[in-house]
Amino acid sequence: GWDTHGDNFNAHASRVPKVDQSVSALLEDLHDRGMMDNVLVICMAEFGRTPRINGSIGRDHWPNAWSLAMAGSGIKPGVVVGETNPHGTDVKTEPFEIGYMFHTWYRALGIDPTKTEFMNGTQPLPIAHDDYGPVKELLA
Repeated sequence: GWDTHGDNFNAHASRVPKVDQSVSALLEDLHDRGMMDNVLVICMAEFGRTPRINGSIGRDHWPNAWSLAMAGSGIKPGVVVGETNPHGTDVKTEPFEIGYMFHTWYRALGIDPTKTEFMNGTQPLPIAHDDYGPVKELLA
């Protein structure tokens, strides 16, 4: 229900508090149980949303700039990496495509993505794209 091409603000008024409550409860529970060092929590979507409101009072797909939140195993707490321009239309700092995130996540979990592959039938494939690497500022 997050694909709010129309009525964005009313939709988010009911959805955002539910996500905020459930994610914060998950993080608190993991912390209270001493599990934050063993679990990586990632909140993201597959793209961003337009910085401008459309004619249906909604926001459309925007792959030029997007964000995600992470906590837990191997991630430095409180770190922000990246910035958009003042209009939110493009990345102002070095852009990190999703390939960087896979390297970052695997490294945070103690897995070397350059030495690990998975089998697609009989074809071995890398678990992370060779052209990318981890976002080192995010790693604990």
